[in-house]
Order: sequence, then C-alpha cells, then structure tokens
Amino acid sequence: MNKQRKIIGISLVKNEDIYIGQSLANVLDFCDEIIVYDNNSKDGTVEIVNKYVKKYPCKVKLKHILNLKESQTLLDIIGFFELMEMNYMIQKVLLF
Repeated sequence: MNKQRKIIGISLVKNEDIYIGQSLANVLDFCDEIIVYDNNSKDGTVEIVNKYVKKYPCKVKLKHILNLKESQTLLDIIGFFELMEMNYMIQKVLLF
C-alpha cells in the first residue's frame, strides 16, 4: 500500500496581521495542507486567514485555541507530527 506523503504547514498565531498574509502566500504552493491555530487574536489576523480559507477551502484551515491548556496540547501534537515525520508517515511538517 503506497500512500501519498504530504507536506503540512502549521502556524501558531496571535495578533500577526502584519505577517500572516505574506506567510501564507509564501508556503501555499508547496504545502498540501495548511493549518493555522489562532490564539485569540484581537487584530485582523483571523479576517486575513479567513480570506485564504475561502479562496483555498481544501488547503487552508483555521482553528481557534480557546485556552492555555489547548496551546500546550497543540505543542504536544506538533511534537507528535515531528515524530511521525521521522517515521515517514508524513513527508514534512512545516512550522511557520
């Protein structure tokens, strides 16, 4: 069974409206999937990411971190992805 390997971009953001649009544009072409985790941004970050979600609904996902425990859990999950990358289950996890 030969599964296609993927490149997954993961970004943890809070109040990154100055950078997030260009960051997403920079990784869009070579990531198979992009997941942005927003930690309660108060600026225009969510609106900018939502533009990408609407334009690329099969590629860009926006998730909201609701509390500090979720942030730590997310960091643990990212560590898991990196471990899976070493075991060739996925090609690459890109943190940006």
